Parts: sequence; C-alpha cells; structure tokens
Amino acid sequence: MAGREVREYTNLTDPKDKKSGKGKDRIDDEEITFQRMVAKMQEVAGERGGYLHGRGALDSDDLLYLKEQMEAEEDAERLLRQTAPASVPLPLRVEPKPKSGIRQQDLLKRMVAVKAKTQGVPVPCDVDPSREASNQQPSKKHRSSNDQDLEKDKSSTSSNKVGEETKSDNPMAEFFPDERDALIQLRDLVTSSSNLHVNWTERACISANRSIWAGVGCSDWHVTDLVLEGIQLTSSLPLPPMLFQNLTFLTKLSFANNSLHGPLPNLTNLVHLQYVFLSKNSFSGSLPSTYIDLPELTKLELQENELSGQIPPFNQQTLIAFNVSSNQLRGPVPQTLVLQSFPESSYANNLGLCGSIPGMSPCPVTPAPAPAPTLVPFQPSARNDGGLQPWSIAVIVATAVLVGLSVLCCYIRKAKEKEEPEVAGEVYKGKVDDSEASMKLEFLERPVFELDDLLRSAAEVIGRGKLGTTYKAVLDCGSVVAVKRLENAKATSNKEFAQQMQVLGSIKHQNLAEIISFYHSKEEKIIVYDYIDDQSLFSMLHENRGMALDWNSRVTIIKEIATALDHLHRSSASHGNLKSSNVLIHTTTPPRVKLTDYGLLGIAPPQMLAAGRTPEAVAGKRVVPRMADVYCLGIVVLEMVTGRAAKAPESGGGGDDDLSGWVREAVSIDWSTDIVDLQIVGEREGYEDMLKLTEMALQCTDQSPERRPEIAQVLTMIHDIIV
Repeated sequence: MAGREVREYTNLTDPKDKKSGKGKDRIDDEEITFQRMVAKMQEVAGERGGYLHGRGALDSDDLLYLKEQMEAEEDAERLLRQTAPASVPLPLRVEPKPKSGIRQQDLLKRMVAVKAKTQGVPVPCDVDPSREASNQQPSKKHRSSNDQDLEKDKSSTSSNKVGEETKSDNPMAEFFPDERDALIQLRDLVTSSSNLHVNWTERACISANRSIWAGVGCSDWHVTDLVLEGIQLTSSLPLPPMLFQNLTFLTKLSFANNSLHGPLPNLTNLVHLQYVFLSKNSFSGSLPSTYIDLPELTKLELQENELSGQIPPFNQQTLIAFNVSSNQLRGPVPQTLVLQSFPESSYANNLGLCGSIPGMSPCPVTPAPAPAPTLVPFQPSARNDGGLQPWSIAVIVATAVLVGLSVLCCYIRKAKEKEEPEVAGEVYKGKVDDSEASMKLEFLERPVFELDDLLRSAAEVIGRGKLGTTYKAVLDCGSVVAVKRLENAKATSNKEFAQQMQVLGSIKHQNLAEIISFYHSKEEKIIVYDYIDDQSLFSMLHENRGMALDWNSRVTIIKEIATALDHLHRSSASHGNLKSSNVLIHTTTPPRVKLTDYGLLGIAPPQMLAAGRTPEAVAGKRVVPRMADVYCLGIVVLEMVTGRAAKAPESGGGGDDDLSGWVREAVSIDWSTDIVDLQIVGEREGYEDMLKLTEMALQCTDQSPERRPEIAQVLTMIHDIIV
C-alpha cells in the first residue's frame, strides 16, 4: 500500500500538507510526523503480521489497529505536555484506547501519572503546570552534597515502588481472576515448546480486546480464545475434567497436534463455545455426552485420538464441521439430521462404526427372536391308559406345596416391610446383581473394605431426597459409613462419573464431608462418605431438633459454609446443591459444619439440585455454577436470620425466591426485627450484624447472576461484619 493510500485510509496528515491546511487532522512540529507513522507501521507489521495473517504486509484490520494505537498515543502525549517538564522524553507507546469497561480519559490520566513517576518526575493532579514550572528546583551543581544524597535515596525509593504503583493504578488488574486462575492452573500442568511459564505472567488481558499471552485471545476483558496448536504440549497427568469451567466466555478451544492424553475435557456450561479442535493427540475414553448440549457448537474436530465407545446424538443446527475419524469408536452413527449430513470421511478408520451414510458399512440386522417352542400334547402310552403314574402325583403335590409356601413368604415379607421400612442391607444392595457383585469399590486413597463387606452390612435409611436415598451402613469390622445411592444419575456415563468422583475426592477441607469411595455400574451409582452423626441445619432451624442455635452460633455456621464454598471454588469445583438440609452441624461450642452432596451438578439433572431453583434456572437461562452457589448461600443466610424455610417450587410457592422477595420487600420499607427468628430476637447486641448479613444475603440473591458477588468477596464481607 503506497504512502498516500495509507494516509487517506487512516485519515492521518502528510507533513507536506500541513502548510496548506489539508488533511483531516492538523499536527504541530512537536507532534507525530508522517515518518513516525511509517516507523509505527513497521513496528506493528513486525509485531502482528507473523501470527495474524502469516505475512509481513498490513491489511485493513492491521491499519485499524494502527490507527487506534496512534490516536491513543496522541491523546496521552497531549496530557503529558500539559503536566510534565519539557526535559522529560515522551514515551513512544501506550496501551490502545479501551473499547468498554472504563472511560478513556481516566485510563490515560493513570498512564500519564505512572509513566511520569517511573521517570522520577512527580505529577500532582492539583498543581498548575505553569506554577510548577516557576517553582523549579535549583540545578544539581548548586545543591549541597547532603541534598544530592537525599535525592538519590528518594530516587531509589521511587524506582522500587514503580512496579507496585503501576499494578495498583491499573484499573483492570483484578478483572475476572477466575479466568486467569484457570489458565495459570493449565500452565502449571503442562510443558511445551512455547515456554508458557515465561510468557503467561501478569494479566491475561492487557486491554479490553488484547492479550500478550501466547495463544490467548480476549474480548471485553474476558478470555475468549485458547489456541495452543502444535507446540508439543504435554502433561504427566491427565487434565482435570473441570479445568475450563470458569472460562465461561470461551468461544474457541484448540489443542490440536500435541501430545495430551487422558479423557476429553468437560465443557459443561461453556455456552458460547463454537470451535473445539482437539485432533492429533492421545485423548482416550468416551466422547462426553455433555458436548451435545453446547448450544453454539460450530466445528468439532477430534480425529486421530484414542477415543472409544459410541458417538452421542449431536443435533445442533449450528454444527457445520464434524470429524471423529481415526479413533476406536464403534456402534451405529446416530440417526440425527446433523450427523447424517457429514461424509463417510468424518467417521473413517474406526473399530466398528456403521450406518446408512454412503460409503459406510451398514449396521448388522439384529436377528428376530426365535419363536417359542410348540407345546406337544402329552400322549400316554397304551400301558398307562388307567391313569397317572405314582411319581407324577408326588411331583404335582410337591409343586403345589412349594407354590403355596412361596406365596405365604411373599405376603409375610411385604407385611414386615410395611412395619419396618428400609432396615437391613437389602435396601441398597438389591439392584447389584451377581455379575456386578464381583466388581470392586474404587477408593480415593487406600482400600478400607470390599464391596462384599458393604453388601453384607446392616443398613438404615437416614435420608431420602430427589437425588436418591442415603443409608447408614455398619460394617462387620465395626466401621460406620454413609452410603448415597443415586437414583437419577443413569444418564451419566461410568467414565464421567468416575472422573468427577476422582476430582471431588481430591478436595479435602475440614468443612466438607469426605468422600471415601464410590461404585458404578450400568444400573447403580453409589458414593460412600465418612459417616457424620449430626443434625442438619434444616432440622435444627425448622423442626426444633437438637440444640437451639443462638446468634453467635449462626454467625459461625455462616462463616464456615462460606469458607467451604470458597475452597470448592478455588479448587475449580462447585457445590451445586447447597441448602440447609445439606449442612450438617456438630453441636460443639462453637458448632462445626460439614457440607454434603457437593459436586453433583454434572452428574445429576440440574432440576434435581438447589442450583436448579435459582432465578436464571427457573427462567431457562444459563446457570453459572459459582453464581448459583452464591445465590444458595444467600438463601441459607436468610433462613438463619428469619427462621423461615425456603419453599420448594413444587410445594405451591415460588421457590427460594419467595423468601428473598419477602425479606427484600420488608427491608425496603424499613428494617424491623419483625423478620428476625423468634429464637434470636432477644439478642439485641446482634441486631446490627443481623441487618448487615441480611443486606449481604440480598446481594447474593440478586435476580441477575452478574450482580452477585463472588464467594471470595462474600467471605470478606462476613469477616468484616463479625470482627
């Protein structure tokens, strides 16, 4: 592109047009010259051409970027000239203007202040530049030696603080830390030829729409692209299944042509994800069925891996490219319109894929069941015309007796079940057939007992809910465990279930019920917890069981629940089913808390969990697990302040929103102790904390997930309130 064309495209002024007043912008001799613009173009070409377009030349996108850079520099330099002495050299580069999230002038002022401080020139905001110039310090040669030494000390101190000032003055330094944490966790798990440990430091997004991290793209300060292709990416351990759960704005994920192994990543809740390129690795296991729930999935390339099992029924209308060739998949290609539209090459070189796609092997026809054998009437011989043989009569009589005894036993057994429900081991082992009984429990640490020991144990029902039934099991060795038999998790594959259990089992915290082991088969999914002989918060608040909870005890419980949630979120997990019945209270002084039923959001249907009662879930919108946990915590806090139980939607109320809406309306009129639980209304010294915690809970239960605080912020609020 010629110089004149560049000037016309970017609306920049040619220096030779300055005298005649031509051009859109007029510039002074001290400002940007055309030669500097050309130098800037060369800098941008060298910086961006290699990975944007694979060439050194600039195109229209590059020129728009160049124009944005130059305009930002002009604005910054004007501010510098108004505040900095002429002797200070002006910087040649600043950040481009942000497109959203912060006012441009605020950002430029902060940059000016930081750069001036870096060069040792203070720029007070309330000092007139002309007055500052008239009050110049005497030259260095007229100062005393003591003054010079003092100046050196100040200069040294100033230089040591530059990094801190730059970081603190950056208005975007703390935006979306969960996204950065996820990338840092990935960085620490892998090795590559790109040396991510050196490149991935500081912030992931240095401006609203730009990142300097290799392979990372940003938009509106969110991480939207993660492209690490062909860089010998490898890891000694499989990637954690929930690693990418906090990258909720991700649109493109590509690890193609690397050496990653283990199961495919869990992409649940990444509702903006469009492009998934994981080909030419060593990923194994089944293709997650949750991928069919990605609403904007456009391209999915998984070829040349070691995937096994069957293909889920993808049917997203957005899906235009699909490739699972060169794997170990088997079974029929699902008869969805989308999957049937792709050519045979998308499925080639697998162990046993079949279907009606042209060029593909047809699936074998299942043979019809053999007809039942025809019953031939008994033809007695001539010697037996007189009647039945004696042994025949004996058999008939014995059979009749056995049938009668069987009917009687069944009747007695059913009567006994009505009198003594859910007692004895059969209540949870009945569905484990003989072929499955030989399988082993999977322990997260060292084995403690066998599946046979669990099946022989006496079991007693201690809880029943939407997810299933929980039993107290006493083993022959005397150990006591809690066995959770899931009744709505059959849609989850065994491999996905096992992966989730491994992740949850690795999370240890004093306020989380420990998962000891688990068992899975086609019909059964069982979780074995450490048994905790305590009352639930629900029973203590709403059923008058156990000790009465004073206000100090309730504050302690709130703090420990928030602490446990914070630990889960920092471990890239979520609770998903936080409610007062899943909070166990050990009645010590102060009381101790254990959370149960955590981490089941990817296993059980969302509508079965507390997260399914959030406003966004009820409205059919996307549920962000961390924000759902914060909402559920707010509901539990309101229960503890008011003593009221949150109604389930199916009970005729509006769900949790009934409680938060009632409190919100009452507080908006005037804070009154009328909403406070009668058990604590007499504790006047706690009224101020009750009000503050109620206000915090109302923030947590905001209708919009984006306006709710993160759990780390909630924990800080709680600590500030109870200090």
